[in-house]
Amino acid sequence: MEYEIFKEKLLAELRDFYGQDADVRTVKDIADDCGKACEGIQISLCQKAGSSESITVNIRALYEKVAVGSIDICDCMETIYRELEGKINSDYSSILERGKDGNEEEKGREI
Repeated sequence: MEYEIFKEKLLAELRDFYGQDADVRTVKDIADDCGKACEGIQISLCQKAGSSESITVNIRALYEKVAVGSIDICDCMETIYRELEGKINSDYSSILERGKDGNEEEKGREI
């Protein structure tokens, strides 16, 4: 599968999976692990409270793994899902530790 076909297929799968609850788009010139510019997919989830969680994933890195057969498109979806869910859970834990208004004193208070 060629890179452009892979990218479009992955975008379509992500848009289908997240539906209207997310903005899924490509972004140019993100830095990879070596600092080299590459293309990414940015997924922004709209939360009920008006906040938005997002991640940007290096498309080329996923494509290279698909090209050699070490993963498939379903594995790419799972990787992205787990990364986004991990960010949401991490941010939520941070809020719980600080309290809703950022006050450290609310940390252990029961509601």
